[in-house]
Amino acid sequence: MSDACAGAPLTAESSGEPGTLHNKSQGADLVTVLPANYVYRWIHLILIYFDLQHKNPYPELFQRFNQIYNERLSPYDYREPCYRYLILIPTVEELDMNAFNGALTRPFEKPASVKDTDELLVQTFRELDASAADQLRAGSLETQRLHREIERLHTRIAQLEEAPGFEKRIRRVLSRIRRFVKVTQRQV
Repeated sequence: MSDACAGAPLTAESSGEPGTLHNKSQGADLVTVLPANYVYRWIHLILIYFDLQHKNPYPELFQRFNQIYNERLSPYDYREPCYRYLILIPTVEELDMNAFNGALTRPFEKPASVKDTDELLVQTFRELDASAADQLRAGSLETQRLHREIERLHTRIAQLEEAPGFEKRIRRVLSRIRRFVKVTQRQV
């Protein structure tokens, strides 16, 4: 933890508040260290992220899922066991760190709210999964259509190349068509 503020050691605040540190030598009067990403919830969300969202070409599909987490769950995720710690350092004197810390320190969720949120997340996940499946099916059909079009173009090019009286101008057109086909194949 001594590396947290450019090598200067952090010492516990004299009030004894857990997670609150002073480091006046670096210009920060009060530094707060919060547990972040409650691990029992985070592990499920990160698995969903990597299964569905990561490098997905349709990020808008997941906005509702992320919104539910951000509104209903993330305020309660500043507790241990955690995935990581969040270090807060005020950069302006006007910021009341005690009020800020109080806003981030919330009681645990009530079982009823956890149940309601879990049900909403499951429902939203099912909707997202169905929508993503629809998008994948549509993408697969488009890929198949493009493959058929590429084959048709290859056949037509071969026919034109074998036709009698094949002129230089036609060769240039075919060259452009080949370039188009190669670009299309790379996109598929």
